[in-house]
Amino acid sequence: LLLSGGLDSSLINAIAAREMKKLGLAVHSFAVGVDANSPDIVAARKVAEFIGTQHHEVYFTLEDGLAVVDKLVWHL
Repeated sequence: LLLSGGLDSSLINAIAAREMKKLGLAVHSFAVGVDANSPDIVAARKVAEFIGTQHHEVYFTLEDGLAVVDKLVWHL
């Protein structure tokens, strides 16, 4: 699940983690940002630790983002 550390994604991740734990399964959470100190990355990391998801962080550069703008707009 995508986890930004905001209220909506945190609640969804927390509920999913709780329900999956009942089944003996784990939730993998993912946060995306430009580096390890990005506000969303930092917030998501704290939430993931608190709710117990297997957390993954994906970083991208400004150049990476600009390279996919056309594809992003097309898919949206």
